[in-house]
Amino acid sequence: MRWLPFLNICLALMILVAGGGIAFVLQNKPEIEPPHVIAPPHLKGWEGDRLSLNEGPLTLKWSPPQMLLPDLQNELEYFGVNKRPDSNGKSFHLRLHPSDQVISAKIGQPIYLRYKGRYSFSPNNASTPLWIAGNIIGNELAVTVDMRDNEGAPVLEPATCHHFSLTAKPLPQQKAWTLGRYRADSTLLVRQKARWLGPDRFLELHGGEEYAHTIGKQRIDFLEEEDSYACFLGPGDFLVWNGKRWISPEPGLDTGKYNLMTAKRVDDRVLALELWAPGGQAMLGLKLIRSQIQEQPIDSSQEFKFVGAKTWAQFIVECSNGKRMSVKPHDWLVLTDTGWSKINTPELVDDYVSGKLTGPMVILNELKRRNGKQVLAGHVFSKSRTTVEEFEIAGQSHTTLANFYPSIPELLDSEDP
Repeated sequence: MRWLPFLNICLALMILVAGGGIAFVLQNKPEIEPPHVIAPPHLKGWEGDRLSLNEGPLTLKWSPPQMLLPDLQNELEYFGVNKRPDSNGKSFHLRLHPSDQVISAKIGQPIYLRYKGRYSFSPNNASTPLWIAGNIIGNELAVTVDMRDNEGAPVLEPATCHHFSLTAKPLPQQKAWTLGRYRADSTLLVRQKARWLGPDRFLELHGGEEYAHTIGKQRIDFLEEEDSYACFLGPGDFLVWNGKRWISPEPGLDTGKYNLMTAKRVDDRVLALELWAPGGQAMLGLKLIRSQIQEQPIDSSQEFKFVGAKTWAQFIVECSNGKRMSVKPHDWLVLTDTGWSKINTPELVDDYVSGKLTGPMVILNELKRRNGKQVLAGHVFSKSRTTVEEFEIAGQSHTTLANFYPSIPELLDSEDP
């Protein structure tokens, strides 16, 4: 037991040495460098952040990073003005590296960006704290970059990243595109069985307000579908593809996302068209040759005989097959495989207007007197409805209107020129 006091003395000396070492460390503690953190390029100032133990062994002192605008000048490419007819020169083409996606944006429209390891356009242009806008000035695009920090305050520095200009480059050639099940190429109109005959004179004269838009336009029939349809185009007009057929766009429709076809030139034989991809990043020239249809001219004087008038607004005609009909002004008569017949129901009217019912059309206008004879006047449309001619059918010389209605001669005498 003589060694026990010696052991106690050794333990006491060890405790004194350890306590002195701890006190020395606390008085001479070093600065601790922060860990390396990967951050978006627009977050700068991380090099000034420090971890400090000056206020206690476990105290962390942190200051927020300073937000700066990203440098996008070398990330963006400008490909000039969007030349699609519905753009009216008010939109442009832009690409953001390293993506191959080219977008079309309107002048002054915010283009939102997102950052996920790299910058990209926000899907569907959904709002983000970072966006750009462009304005076309000559051959350049003046770009403005804007950003909001976590508090919603604008970030405007550095100024060289806030405003800069891009010079236009040639638009890259777009790969082949489609219109639903149709490939966009020079055979498109052939596969859609497009047929161009010319203007629709019937709708121009009798279409009323509903078809006023057809006046002076070229009618194009698309016969590929079982339910064939027609569209109307004049120079500068355009149609959009709705996924199933060509349509004239309603006012206010954002047509930029649709395939578009426009008429560039019309002459006697050729209708020159342009087909534009959505966004205006590709264009294809198309041509339609006027269809030549052999139509037998209708001689109204041979097809009808004016028998006489029952009243001043009702008269009798005899068709070339011997059939007699009681008709009145503005009646429509169409020649089919079974002969002449009246279009006298809404269903037949719709069928003729839509093109389901075809054939030469006679419309009776009025009963009048010329050179002492009763004359039935009207006009006749060709089967294709591209031509119209006026006609007059004189009554039989031995037949007087007084035989049918005594007051008619005086009525007609007052209309003599």
